Amino acid sequence: MTGLRAAALRGRMAAARTAFWRGSLQTQNIFLAALLVLVVLAATAIPVMVLVADTLEQEIGIRARDIARTFAVSPDLQQGFDSEDPVAVIAPLADRIRRSTGADFVIVMDRAGRRYAASDPSELGKATVGLDYGPALMEGRAFYTRVREGRTPALAGVAPVFRPGGQIVGMVSVGFQVEAVDLWIRSVVQRVAWAAAVGLAIGVVGAVLLARHTKSQMFGLEPREIAGLL
Repeated sequence: MTGLRAAALRGRMAAARTAFWRGSLQTQNIFLAALLVLVVLAATAIPVMVLVADTLEQEIGIRARDIARTFAVSPDLQQGFDSEDPVAVIAPLADRIRRSTGADFVIVMDRAGRRYAASDPSELGKATVGLDYGPALMEGRAFYTRVREGRTPALAGVAPVFRPGGQIVGMVSVGFQVEAVDLWIRSVVQRVAWAAAVGLAIGVVGAVLLARHTKSQMFGLEPREIAGLL
């Protein structure tokens, strides 16, 4: 039964191909030209959209890392680690950075994992785990990565905090929610897609005009009709 259905489907496809190639030259030219424009646009627009998405995420990640790095060398922050109440000193500084940069969170913790600034106030002063800050706390390296802060995935920039002598005392993490990042990326990609759609529409219009011009040059006759006159 399946074999009969497959044979019937192949028969219908063959009949459709035959009907298409027996159709008017104008219709064939429009279809083939539009197909060519579509293939060219797809071959160029899709890589561009992927490149745009990757570039935007990289730029946001670098920005988050640079904000974290700048905050990490702030004298006020470094002094806060040595104060009697680090949370009281550091938390307001981090909140000021968050509001001035538009970040979704700014986290500051010492090497033991105690948070002196956190997205969740209930975590202040507590040692928490869950984010991989190894390269910053152990290697003294600044970087950006996708993390999960609580239940929210985010793109975070991370930088170590050094004492004047070069000892690592903690780290700073500045993050932007992935949902917001992806929304921004989608908005840019949609603009590229709209530009490709406009290009396709222009290509189709051009194909129609070209097909009509070709038909007029042949006095409105189809190739088989011309062949019948010879």
